[in-house]
Amino acid sequence: MHRGSRIDAESGEGRLRYVVDATQTTGPDDARVLAPDQGRRLGTNRRLITLTTCSPHWGPSGRFIVFGHLVAVWARGGTGETSAYRIIA
Repeated sequence: MHRGSRIDAESGEGRLRYVVDATQTTGPDDARVLAPDQGRRLGTNRRLITLTTCSPHWGPSGRFIVFGHLVAVWARGGTGETSAYRIIA
C-alpha cells in the first residue's frame, strides 16, 4: 500500500472509494492516528479512512498505519444494485 493506492469498501448504503494519502509506522500505544483528523491537523471536514495493522506481522512492537480520503461513492438503489456514481471533491 502506498500513496495513490485505491481502497474500495462496501457498506449497506453502497460502495466507497478512498485514495491513500500517506503511510507511517508508529508505536503500539500511539492513539493520535485514530483522531478524527488522523493526528495530522487536517481539519475534520474531510471524509477520511484510517487502516491499522501490526508491524512486524503479528508483532506487538509497532503499527503500520494507512491514511486516505474519500473520492467517490456508488449509492445503492432500491433494488440493491449500486448506481449513482458521485465524485467527492
